[in-house]
Order: sequence, then structure tokens, then C-alpha cells
Amino acid sequence: MRIIGGHDYYDGVIPFDSDRERVFVRDHKTIELVPVDNSRLQIKSTARPVLRGIEKLEVIFCGKRYRGIRIKETTRQYQPLIDVFAWTAERALQHLEFDDRPAWRTPDGEQIYSQDVGRYFAPTPVDEKTFALLRQQKILIAIAQHEGFSNKSTWRVNSAELKYLHFGSIMPAWEAYQELEMFLGTILVNDDDQMVKVSEQSKLVKHGFDKWSFKNPIHRNKPRGAK
Repeated sequence: MRIIGGHDYYDGVIPFDSDRERVFVRDHKTIELVPVDNSRLQIKSTARPVLRGIEKLEVIFCGKRYRGIRIKETTRQYQPLIDVFAWTAERALQHLEFDDRPAWRTPDGEQIYSQDVGRYFAPTPVDEKTFALLRQQKILIAIAQHEGFSNKSTWRVNSAELKYLHFGSIMPAWEAYQELEMFLGTILVNDDDQMVKVSEQSKLVKHGFDKWSFKNPIHRNKPRGAK
């Protein structure tokens, strides 16, 4: 697979890749793709004298949707304390504590309590409509970042930003490269490219031609069949 545009953390995993027909063009477009996750993270307030910011992250990678959060804390004087990218529930719970779901409230999909943290971070395949859109526009990667109350549905597609989001913490470089190569070579190819290529020699045999079909079978110095 040949990659054009920018440099991400999985580039160069296979330094001597001989497949030059599959080309991933990172054109860094911004489009309206699908609605971003509009759930609200119900996080317990802290008595620590810090300022905390929570940013939700979403990545569509080869047809699968991943959710994460970025946790930033500073002192009251805006001195940085932590800047953590969490793509798993375990990582998030190292720095955050979520509220328990109230017994009187009916569970819904718009608020994330302690019981819902695992579901929030679990990767899920995109729906059929979105999958068709990914194929149509040849999108391998889409990224959305939004604050807890934002519902903007703009996505940056086919960019080289996964390294900045520490996406490699859940998908090693070699695995990401293989996923991209497979998705590009099997899902995003045209129908003509998916057809089996038949060699010219196979076509001749199929139609009944042999090695004498275009030669003079009678020759005074070389009778038919002579070597």
C-alpha cells in the first residue's frame, strides 16, 4: 500500500511493501458525515483545586466506530497538570469517577453513568447507511472532537492525526496498517477491480487455440509437431 499526504504513527510499518496498486490518499477533508455521539458524561465533581476539561473523541476507522475522551487538568493559575487520552474504560477510570445511575431515573442512551462506561468505550461497527457512504467517498479514517455539550457533526476525514490522539494505545501500528490495507483492497475497490483477472494465455486455451493456431502447420523443413 502506498500512502500519500502527511505522516501518521503507522506509516513505515512495512518498509519494503511491493504493492503499489493500492493507494491511500490522505486529503484531510472536512465533511458532514454522521451525527456525533451526543451523550453526556456524568462525572463526579472533585474537591481538588483544579480546573478540568473533558473532550469527547470519536474515530471511524475502517468501518468501525471508536469512542474516547481527553482529560485535561490545570491549576487555578492555568499551569498544566495532566493531559490524558483515554480509549478504554480502564484508562478513563484511572483519572475520573462517574456518578451512579439514579434508581428513580429510567435508563437512556444519552447519559453515561458508571454502569455505562464500558458500553461507551466499546467499538461498534457503523450502520449500513454510513458504511455505504464510506465506500462512496472512499473514507478510511474519520475524526470528530467535541465538548460535552456540542452536537456539531463535522468530521475530518482521511487525515494524519491519529498520532496526536494516541490512537495507537488501542491499535498497534502494524495492526492499523493491515486494517487500512485490507479495507482499501477489499471494501473500497471498484467492482471492476474485484473481478478475477484472466491472463491472455488462459483466454486462448479457453477458446480452443493452441501453440500451432497462428503458425503454418505444414513446412518442408519443419513438419507439424517437430521440435
